[in-house]
Amino acid sequence: MSIAPDSPGHRDRLVMNLQRAVAWVFTPVTVYAAVACMRFVRGYSIPGLQAFRAELGRRLGSFRGPVLICANHLTAIDSVVLVWALGSGMRYWRHDREFAWNLPERRRLGDGLPLRAACYLGKCIPILRQGPPEQTARTMDTVRQLLAEGHRIMVFPEGTRSRTGRVDTQNFAYGVGKLVQDVPGTRVLCLYLRGRGQETWSDLPRRGETFDLLLDVLEPTSPSTGMRGARDISRTIVERLAQMEEEWLAAHPAPGQ
Repeated sequence: MSIAPDSPGHRDRLVMNLQRAVAWVFTPVTVYAAVACMRFVRGYSIPGLQAFRAELGRRLGSFRGPVLICANHLTAIDSVVLVWALGSGMRYWRHDREFAWNLPERRRLGDGLPLRAACYLGKCIPILRQGPPEQTARTMDTVRQLLAEGHRIMVFPEGTRSRTGRVDTQNFAYGVGKLVQDVPGTRVLCLYLRGRGQETWSDLPRRGETFDLLLDVLEPTSPSTGMRGARDISRTIVERLAQMEEEWLAAHPAPGQ
């Protein structure tokens, strides 16, 4: 599948393919090192991980088309935890399109070489929000092309970590809806991730945190086009995440309730 009118330029394409190739070579090392750090250094765990992956397999089946992963956002390492949850290092190495590309804010990456290298190998495409429009457009052209080719893209529809600890159904970005509009056939994998001790936002989850995951697969549409259609689709996704949050809260009442 291709979307020629919006396809990235020749140089952008070469840069993207180089990053994809280098990331693929190091995938087992990258993923297993990250998982080892989370499990053995931070003490994190995901109960029912195999059951979650089995459900994911049932919901997506043999689908190899565009999948946009949309999750709630509470910590700075949500995307890393989700990579752990969605597959193993060897599975990603065999099926590299399942190792999702992530879109972090460029300003938050800092200048340290180790972090930048980790982001590169972790298939991050830094995006400068509120940056020069032409630069943002080029980055999104690349993202659309990857999505159209069946690569999974991970985004956080709220655009930032929730300051209240709840999914924000009032203030969210329309970019996810625009991606769904621009790439026909896109399925949206909604993921609700939360640590049992996570009350609000933070940089890192607490040590020894236990994570729960809920998933749903949507094919959202809108009778409208343009920005109104993108808004409708984005709202559908965010409201589904909010519903999943209510399900999680009902299953994990606060002490004393």
